[in-house]
Amino acid sequence: MALLLLEILLPSAIRATMRTIKFIGMSFLWLAGPFLGEGVVDNIVVGSAKLGKNVEKLGNHPFSRIIAWTAAPPAPQESSKTPSFIIEYFEKFMDIAEPYFAPLGEKVRLTSGKTLLIWEQMTVGETPANRAFAICLGYAVVGLLLSVYLNFIAVGSARTAGRAVRIAVRQQLLVLKSRPKVADFLLKVAAFIFIELISFPLSCGVVLDLCTVWYFPEANITSRVTFFTEAPLTAIFYHWVAGTMFMYAFAVVLSGCRSVMRPGAMWFIKDPQDVNSHPIREILDRSTWEQLRKILISGVMYSCVVACVVGSVAGLLKLGHKSIMPIRWKNREPLSNVPVDLLFLHIVLPYTMHYFRPKKALKAVTTIVWKFVAKRLRLTSYFFAGKYADEEHSIRWFFNNDSNGDRHSVDGTFRRVPATDNVVLPRDMRVTAGVTADGQPVDDAARTLITRQNVEVQRAGRQIDDEFVVVYIPPYFRYRIFCFIAVMWVIGAVALGIAVGLPVLLGRRFFEMFTTRSIHDGYSLIVGFYMMWGFYLLGSSIDRLDRRRQRTSGERHRGQDLPIVVLKRGAVFVVKSLYMALCLGVLIPTLISFVIDLYIVLPIRFTLDPGMTPRIRVVDTWALGLIYVKIALHANRLQPPNRFSRGIQHIVQNGWSKSDPVQATKEVIGPLAGGLLGMIIFPGVVFRAMQYLFPNIPLDDKFIFMHIYPGIFMLAGLVRSAVVLYGLLGKWSQSVRDKEFLVEMRLRNHDPDKEAKKYKESAAVRDRTETADGEGEGEGANGVVDRERALEELAVRPI
Repeated sequence: MALLLLEILLPSAIRATMRTIKFIGMSFLWLAGPFLGEGVVDNIVVGSAKLGKNVEKLGNHPFSRIIAWTAAPPAPQESSKTPSFIIEYFEKFMDIAEPYFAPLGEKVRLTSGKTLLIWEQMTVGETPANRAFAICLGYAVVGLLLSVYLNFIAVGSARTAGRAVRIAVRQQLLVLKSRPKVADFLLKVAAFIFIELISFPLSCGVVLDLCTVWYFPEANITSRVTFFTEAPLTAIFYHWVAGTMFMYAFAVVLSGCRSVMRPGAMWFIKDPQDVNSHPIREILDRSTWEQLRKILISGVMYSCVVACVVGSVAGLLKLGHKSIMPIRWKNREPLSNVPVDLLFLHIVLPYTMHYFRPKKALKAVTTIVWKFVAKRLRLTSYFFAGKYADEEHSIRWFFNNDSNGDRHSVDGTFRRVPATDNVVLPRDMRVTAGVTADGQPVDDAARTLITRQNVEVQRAGRQIDDEFVVVYIPPYFRYRIFCFIAVMWVIGAVALGIAVGLPVLLGRRFFEMFTTRSIHDGYSLIVGFYMMWGFYLLGSSIDRLDRRRQRTSGERHRGQDLPIVVLKRGAVFVVKSLYMALCLGVLIPTLISFVIDLYIVLPIRFTLDPGMTPRIRVVDTWALGLIYVKIALHANRLQPPNRFSRGIQHIVQNGWSKSDPVQATKEVIGPLAGGLLGMIIFPGVVFRAMQYLFPNIPLDDKFIFMHIYPGIFMLAGLVRSAVVLYGLLGKWSQSVRDKEFLVEMRLRNHDPDKEAKKYKESAAVRDRTETADGEGEGEGANGVVDRERALEELAVRPI
């Protein structure tokens, strides 16, 4: 740490201090020079220069200078004088002690060298362990600087915050010393949090890896073990992330199931979104064995879920089409050098998600399928509450009919179940109770249980009617639930297999037309999905166009064939879409990226490397331009509405189906393209004109990148800053005037009737004055009438 402070912090502090002292000294000499004289000033300048060089050497390499100072001095030259007795005894002592201290000194020297070598390797190494150490060291340095700031440098609120942190830490240490049980509780909470947040997701990721290892052609158990052996930190992180993502997906599925069913149908599974859930309190209240049992049961459940999900979907994929397995998963072979996958995630995917709204559509389809399966299994009352008479009886077979010939028999029971997922009952109390159809208990045990439940609900301050509901429970309820889960699982697996298999196969066939190498199935899935979406849109558009053609009146439209109409409309749509795509998706992003490179990036690169030759790749520039466009669109939302934002809003509202290239060109494409081209071409024209008009001035080609473009950028920034500052000062001054001089503000309601009455009265007065003006004679009469009319207008004018 001392080495870090000396080599990093001390040089910067010394340089800043020397600059300050130099500025103050030069100012002093400039003021006092006439009084001191030139000789004194020259001596002071020479002495301060020597002192500044020495201090500068110390600031550049403080550690080496300190070692040089503390090193052993050079051997003194032999002197003719007789050494003193102190020197003689010291030399004798050193001769005796040297054999004993020399190995120790050598050990210290070698150990310090090894320590410095290990330190350099740990801080600048490329292995995962070295990077982890560098990250931890960085956080430690930041914490040290913050502690120094809070303890020595900070004033006011920061010093108060530092004092509060120290007091809190001291109090916690005192509590831990005085109450050993508190330390046990903290250790218990920390252990179980580590298990649930680190160990549990990691185990889930390992199980997921074992279940999916046969998905990939080049993977096996041996390769996975080798991966863990060669890169343990990376393997642990990958498996932890995969397990965490699977657990999150499973939690999302459970949340979707809760949204489909009535509240309370899954009361036995804790809702993670419940505001009344207290995981830390549960860890403290439950015993260690009980908590471990809960975690073990959850682990077994997640393992079964992983095995069932992966196995069922993979089996369906293999049965559906053998060519889809194994999955092509080549992370080291991207589709191109341009990051098209990242561009897709940033630009295309948000629009697709906004268009499809998969959560809403999936919930609607799931609700329909859920109700259909629940009705067939007579579980609608339990899942959705209410009474369904057609599900409260079973069909008898012909040999079990009663004497009246009725083939239906009423069976099953009614139970009082929770109507909310947040059950307030104790853990050892039963939650459901047997009741009749109208909610009355069936026996004394049920009546006692209901009474105890009502007492607990009232003690929690809740309403009994809101906490419980009566539902119908058919015979073999548990087996029906298992059958329902199996049926829904099969339906979901089939739907997932079809949703994944068809786009992947279509995407593979598409890529096989252009290349012979195997492409990552992620790209095949994306391309296949958008091809299916495009085919659907094409078919729906043709169908809609045909129906519109049939509804259109007139022989001119009815006589046209459908292929001709499709070709005409399709050609117009393709031309419009191609124009909009080229201008908004290629031209504008490329120009924006060129402008940023010329005004910002290239000057910085030339400053760092003057001998660099500027080379711009158009494809990479276009990719960066798309990111710049997205950032600019998000930043434009913070600005007040203007012509440019309104033009963008018109383009978004029209969409691709009703695009208006003319309006888009007038409002967005034309002004933006013209301005960007001017920013690129105008400085170059000015530079060439200067070279032509002033050939004697030595200006090389780098001058335009180092001075002209940055100068224009700085000038524009200063002007914009001045405008913004002027606006802020105007607002500030207006607020000061309102605060100091504003006496009163009144709010009056607008009365249209009163305003109309005043307008009519003023019109009537005007008509009377015009009549009097016509009847009056002479200039004097006209003057009197004019004065009377003015007085009347002033009398009726609203104040």
